[in-house]
Amino acid sequence: MTDAKPVILAVDDELEVLRAVQRDLRSRYASEYRILGAGGGAEAIETIKKLATNGTPLALILSRSEER
Repeated sequence: MTDAKPVILAVDDELEVLRAVQRDLRSRYASEYRILGAGGGAEAIETIKKLATNGTPLALILSRSEER
C-alpha cells in the first residue's frame, strides 16, 4: 500500500464537462484528494485497475456518461 492521497475519479464522455468538473473538484478537494478524470467507462475501468495495482485508494467515482 502507498501513502498517496486517495483519488476522486470523475468520468464524463464530454471533454468540456469533464474538465469543468475536475477543475471544481480540485479547487475544493486538492489538498486532501488526487483528482483524476476519464473520458468514458472503458478509460475509467483502466484507471481503476491501475490504481488498484499501485495500492492507491479510490475514494469516490463521479460519473455521467452517455455511453450505451
